[in-house]
Amino acid sequence: MKLIHIVYIGVNGGTNIYQKYMNYYKVFEKNGNINYHLIFISPLGFNNFEENKNIYFLRGTFLNQKFSAMRVWENIYDELVKKVSQLNPDYIILRMDFVSKKIFNFIKRFKPILEYPTPPIEETTIEKPLYYKLSNRYNLEAMKSVPFSILSYDNGYYEGKIDNIYVMNNSIFINNYKKRDFKKYDETHISFLLMSSKYGKYEYSGYDRLLLGLENYLKESKKTLFELYVGGTDIEGFKEILEYYDLKFVKEYVKINYLGFIPIIEINKYINKIDLGINDLAVHRKQGGKVNTLKTLDFMAWGLPFVLAHEDHGIDGKENIKQAYLMESFDDIPLNVKNIIKFLKKQNRTNIESLHFEARKISLDKKLEELVEYIKIRS
Repeated sequence: MKLIHIVYIGVNGGTNIYQKYMNYYKVFEKNGNINYHLIFISPLGFNNFEENKNIYFLRGTFLNQKFSAMRVWENIYDELVKKVSQLNPDYIILRMDFVSKKIFNFIKRFKPILEYPTPPIEETTIEKPLYYKLSNRYNLEAMKSVPFSILSYDNGYYEGKIDNIYVMNNSIFINNYKKRDFKKYDETHISFLLMSSKYGKYEYSGYDRLLLGLENYLKESKKTLFELYVGGTDIEGFKEILEYYDLKFVKEYVKINYLGFIPIIEINKYINKIDLGINDLAVHRKQGGKVNTLKTLDFMAWGLPFVLAHEDHGIDGKENIKQAYLMESFDDIPLNVKNIIKFLKKQNRTNIESLHFEARKISLDKKLEELVEYIKIRS
């Protein structure tokens, strides 16, 4: 069998991205007929990686320091084209957060395998976040004519082959229903889980929105003990905002637990302690619905009530998601904690328990090996 050259292009971000990259490395390394290179793009740095003959880093920057992966892609376009052209691979596996027509027109000549399940089939530049499920918002007939594959790391709405579109489901969620030991609602003790990210330190932070909301509520009522669990990649950024404001009541009446850098799957360990999940991108002060709330689907799958941005692009049919607290507006700051408490009182925890997915770890190695076999067959 001929030697197959694969290039993986990834944007550094997310709580478990490092492990995923290393799994690519491991699976490609042990396949003797796979020649591989990994290209990582990150404006946030590469603390966990060491460059070697197979791994390259492209720095990229956010233009104007505003959150937009689209700007990162455009900013490294020339460097990316040069590197990929030098490598001249048979296949490209591409992690797409956002992608432009300009980028895709270059990439598509290398038989791209897309790591999110939204193919860029439109003629215009695509600016929507690509953490969507395959649904009727896309033209499946048009998709069938697109000559590339899809590798899905989303929550796995399709698995198999849609004509010439290959979808590999590597979801950590499976459709086995199971009762979970949720925290019983107690209005005197309410707990939030905040998943932080490095974007929280930028101009449009959401930490202030949450903390000032708690401060204002506690000024009026001190009958509730709030507990805040903070995980994710930007705990230090959260601490900076906590110290920046004069939050006398928060410091006295809110117990803060720092969980450290935890993968989203480990939410299971805290399921019986949490009333509400909050992703900092969902409460971004002005960016709001223009950013994709990556972790809300994970909260949903665990059966946790969660805060959903008013015009969030990342979830279909949000008006039907009973476990989502919809923010009224992105302009009103701070967060309305009083309304969140009313929302939590109405939550039927029994119904949520019956609807959530049981979670288990699916072997990423096994899924990548399936992908390698698929590529070998296609070659």
